[in-house]
Amino acid sequence: MLVVAPGPKKPSHILDMLKTGGPLVCLDRVPPGLKVDSVTVGNFAATRECVRHLIALGHRRIGIVAGNLNLQTGRERLNGYLAALRDAGIKVAPELIRKGDFHIESGYQLGLELLLSKRRPTALFVSNNLMTIGVMRALAESGLRCPQDLALAIFDDMPATQVLQPPLTAVAQPAYTIGQRGADLLMDRIERKLADRAPVTIRLAGELKIRESTTGARPAGKGDPNLQARMLAGSGKLPLSI
Repeated sequence: MLVVAPGPKKPSHILDMLKTGGPLVCLDRVPPGLKVDSVTVGNFAATRECVRHLIALGHRRIGIVAGNLNLQTGRERLNGYLAALRDAGIKVAPELIRKGDFHIESGYQLGLELLLSKRRPTALFVSNNLMTIGVMRALAESGLRCPQDLALAIFDDMPATQVLQPPLTAVAQPAYTIGQRGADLLMDRIERKLADRAPVTIRLAGELKIRESTTGARPAGKGDPNLQARMLAGSGKLPLSI
């Protein structure tokens, strides 16, 4: 059985399948405490790379609309954001961190809070595409312009990101490959090719697609086009994984 994006709890159908000894592969994330085959995203590394891009453009007040922290994806993306700031010696500002739920309304409400705050961020990372829709609405209502007033980068590329004005910088996930590798892993279990193997974890590389929502403008006098290369050279670049 393939389980796509399971919730934070251990669903009864997953537990029932495990009790019978049947093959099971989780896609995108794994409920805590379960040891099962999975095909997931290296959310931490991909988010860290994306936030490093914002730092390289000169941004220091970088906000985040994080997802549900009860989910593996939400925690890993927030931790990637925090790691990028620490790597660059930037003090974490708690007022720039908003914890959402991966849905449109939380993106709107939390985005509006950040954009209307007294010391708003100059750049914002949004942890998924649904919350991005809410943030875009908040941006329009606030009267701020992207990227002139706010650089915007997101996790989850979608077709609309390329046709929006401006096109959005995004971490793209190889959705087709995730499903394909998951199906291959499931068939290997069914055919008993992995009968004696411990649970297999596959993490796939993602792609940071840099577009005008971050590159169209930068804080005056702060941008350094070589900073990102120096940061990566000093710390050892990890492949973007999803």
